[in-house]
Amino acid sequence: MRPVLLRAVCILWLIIISGSSIANQTILTGPTMGTSWSVIVVDKLADNVVTDLEAEIASELARINALMSTYDPDSQLSQLNRLEATYPVVLHKDVLAVVNAAMNISALTNGAYDVTLGPLIRLWGFGSKTNSAELPAPAQINELLSRSGYKYIELADNTLRKQYAGLEVDLSSIAKGYAVDKLGDLVAATGAKHFSVEIGGELLTRGNNANGQQWRIGIEQPDTTTKFGIAVNDAHIASSGSYRNYREVDGKRYSHLIDGRTGNPITHSTAAVTVLHSSTMLADAWATALMVLDFDSALELVEQQNIAALFTVKKPTGFELKPSRSFPMLITE
Repeated sequence: MRPVLLRAVCILWLIIISGSSIANQTILTGPTMGTSWSVIVVDKLADNVVTDLEAEIASELARINALMSTYDPDSQLSQLNRLEATYPVVLHKDVLAVVNAAMNISALTNGAYDVTLGPLIRLWGFGSKTNSAELPAPAQINELLSRSGYKYIELADNTLRKQYAGLEVDLSSIAKGYAVDKLGDLVAATGAKHFSVEIGGELLTRGNNANGQQWRIGIEQPDTTTKFGIAVNDAHIASSGSYRNYREVDGKRYSHLIDGRTGNPITHSTAAVTVLHSSTMLADAWATALMVLDFDSALELVEQQNIAALFTVKKPTGFELKPSRSFPMLITE
């Protein structure tokens, strides 16, 4: 049997083992959110069901982008960010639910994870094109940090209020996971029991793969090798890493991941994190949050919260995989 690998961002590879049953699978793919989406349905679906499903997926992704995209100037979130006001603004319930989930994780990390850091991220040269070879001055960092923070967001009923007019909300670290869950609902509504949904590396699986076995998820290392993985049935998985998205100034690398407590890029030894959670949305956000925290703090928090997480930690001799107690047993790919 020949393995077919679907490439995903950071450290996830979904491995679908091809066989005689591959012809019965439905595979749908397309672009979204600056990356790509894929749906694999093992159950046999009628042609009209597949056609309807593909249209529903396109419609749902367009709806989510229209609500939460920071690249679409007309999205509800972009309009909120441009609004120079501190009065309550009525937002779609889905936007409020995602913001609320992010705020809960922000509180648990004491603000290390924060979805209001857009101006700081841009200051460091990420999220927008920059040719600057200079680093931001401490005064610039402190000035933006003083006007950022999840604590300056107030949610009430169907509204969000920014305590600072220039406060921005960026849901890039959680929206893809949310979208995966919504697409999973669409696939499940067809009656399918065995399928996977993936957007930019955030992944949902149900049932078994085409060979009637567990889905096999490979753990990619920063050197791009895939030596270990996990086998799952019903799972929500997301990953985050610091080793691909960075800028270099005077020979030193600066990560795109900004610590909301300091306004500075992370410098610790954790290179990547994989998280299994009760929803892909939460796995997505927690993967980023745990990347921002140093390894000891992150491990202590996941054990307290009973989160299944796998850390890839840089050592002098290479990289070491360190799972939390509830993370599934690693298998050799």
